Amino acid sequence: MPVKVRRARVGDRAAIIEMANALNLYEGKAPTPLTEDGLARHMFGRRRILSCVLAELDGALVGYAAFQPSFDMETGSSGIYMSDLFVREEARRRGVGRALMQWLAREALRRGGAWLGWGVMKSNAEAQAFYRAVGGGPVEVEIYSVACDQLLGRSKAPPDQ
Repeated sequence: MPVKVRRARVGDRAAIIEMANALNLYEGKAPTPLTEDGLARHMFGRRRILSCVLAELDGALVGYAAFQPSFDMETGSSGIYMSDLFVREEARRRGVGRALMQWLAREALRRGGAWLGWGVMKSNAEAQAFYRAVGGGPVEVEIYSVACDQLLGRSKAPPDQ
């Protein structure tokens, strides 16, 4: 049966959070503090800042991609930034990741964009190999992160990276 990719619905919140936690665990990170209500606010509320698509294989949810619109000043073009891509281990190497990324590429073009961007953990060789297989490659940039409170001097705690 082919991979089916669809937009996330409000009722998918628990499954999305469960897969986000599986991704965090795979990357050696703590579980996400995101709640179902928080996810609903960010994805379905008045000020939507996140979108998500889900992959189904044989009727089961097996992966997701979270994304948001972006703009690149260097090229003067818009695109989509993929903040998460996750495929359950049992569904890997079955076209799920490629189907999710192809859906995002079509969505970027539909929105008048020209590219799809993402980050990958330096330690995640499996993901890097997959991204190269779909035609992606690293760019000469390092991505940094800082908690806003820390930058404003309100906290001494390092950002969760």
